[in-house]
Amino acid sequence: MKNLIAKYEGLGFHLSIKEEPLIIAYCVRIKSKARFPKPLFNFRFRSIERMNEFCTEWIERVETNINSQNERKAKKKEAQKVMNHNFKEGMILYNSWGYDQTNIDFYQIVKIKEKSVILREIASSTVAGSEGFMSASVKPVKDYFVGEPILKRINISVNYNGSISYHIAAKHGCFCEYANAESGVYSSWYA
Repeated sequence: MKNLIAKYEGLGFHLSIKEEPLIIAYCVRIKSKARFPKPLFNFRFRSIERMNEFCTEWIERVETNINSQNERKAKKKEAQKVMNHNFKEGMILYNSWGYDQTNIDFYQIVKIKEKSVILREIASSTVAGSEGFMSASVKPVKDYFVGEPILKRINISVNYNGSISYHIAAKHGCFCEYANAESGVYSSWYA
């Protein structure tokens, strides 16, 4: 029992166990910012064995999550040193955003730096025959710049399965690579 409590305290949790009149296990974070910290669990058990089993499984899951997070942080740190992204000069990106409508902004990469890119907004045109009721497909007009250069940092994400992805954050969401050369990207407007 003392080993289990010490294991919890080593990971930043306080486990208290009451055996009389009912078997109760109660756990909170040690360094909680709340005045009255919310319990992570507060359960009643039929036997000491079942309580030990539950508490052991719970702390093992926490350890697994901590180890996984540390592995992802190390992988992200390594990826930041290498910066093996696929962004190239001349690549066209777009940002889709809007609530009642779907706005599309196109950007072209004009320069690649070590950990960032310089983008410029470019004009768009409607794809012929794609017009609908308050909607149409749009495509970019390469090298027709309408905006000033914008410096954007390349961000790195490491998924839970360990795959690394590079992306550029936009004002609304993320930039996506434009690959629909023929059909364009759906756009809509409201009144």
